[in-house]
Amino acid sequence: MAEPLLEISGLTARFGEIVALDVVDLTVPAGRIVGVIGPNGAGKTTLFNVICGFVRPQSGVITCKGQALHNHRAHDMAKFGIARTLQSLGLFAGLSVLENVLVGATVHARTGVLSALFALPRADREESALRDRAMAHLETLGIGRLADKPVGGLDHGSRKRVALARALLGEPELLLLD
Repeated sequence: MAEPLLEISGLTARFGEIVALDVVDLTVPAGRIVGVIGPNGAGKTTLFNVICGFVRPQSGVITCKGQALHNHRAHDMAKFGIARTLQSLGLFAGLSVLENVLVGATVHARTGVLSALFALPRADREESALRDRAMAHLETLGIGRLADKPVGGLDHGSRKRVALARALLGEPELLLLD
């Protein structure tokens, strides 16, 4: 049997006296769609927050592709092949749809800050390729026509699609949809 993409064992998280996660076990095989369901307040967002390093658990083990995630931080998730959408979406209202999606491309950027700053040819090619991929995701999600529109003026459903396109642009192996 193949190694699971994500495995959680004995995960417990508390906020003071409130037990948010009580000895949670979960296995996510590669290539599968797995849902975590429950009523409001059941701990779904807390589980995602622990997986992503926003919240430290009191006990338990999380492994991704066989590697233990220990004292990891949210900004490390892309390195592990994990992306996430947030309930609050985390979009930048003043930026366009396309600009918001391109924020998700930082994990794939190969050129350095200086190359981009001086507009060297490699940086231009990389930016063009990322823009093309971002537009492809927007088209697939049915919102390509909104690429130049400010996110702040969009309805909630369209903003959710922008957040999804941003997550997909990072080409994650595991996508957590909250």
